[in-house]
Amino acid sequence: MKFTTIYKAGLAICVALVLFSCGSKNATTITVPATLSAEGPFFEGANSLMAPLSLDLSELVKEEGFERAAAVQLIDVKLTIDDENVTDLGLFKNATLQFVGKTNPMTTVAILNPLTFTENTATLVTSQEADIKPFFEEDEFNALLDLDFSNDEYWDGLAVKVNMSFNVEY
Repeated sequence: MKFTTIYKAGLAICVALVLFSCGSKNATTITVPATLSAEGPFFEGANSLMAPLSLDLSELVKEEGFERAAAVQLIDVKLTIDDENVTDLGLFKNATLQFVGKTNPMTTVAILNPLTFTENTATLVTSQEADIKPFFEEDEFNALLDLDFSNDEYWDGLAVKVNMSFNVEY
């Protein structure tokens, strides 16, 4: 009987340790606007627009208790094309958003094929598998938007506004 009592007490202590050692994770959502651009002319097929991003999570996450990210996931990407040169959004067939850093390889983070717009905004499908936390550990990385043109356009340049929402666990 003494063995059963000791066994039950030991089991209760183990369960309590497991429950209390697995602290709950906090998460918050941050939205980062960027303008990706390129100089023309633009030819039929994929044309790349770029912007450098310097994102310091300690400045972007305003939550009390945030020290460093355990995980970062891209959860929403909205492209807005409001350029005076663009009169027909049907010109763009598809879009791919990628991140590339000095120490991190090019990673596809969102895509939409075919590209469809509501007003002048398109919402891309984000990758659930892309590991993007390492990009936030770099001082700077590049956002690269490949827009697939259906024909040649001899514009001087093109700028696209991109709003990216990230889920940050800490």
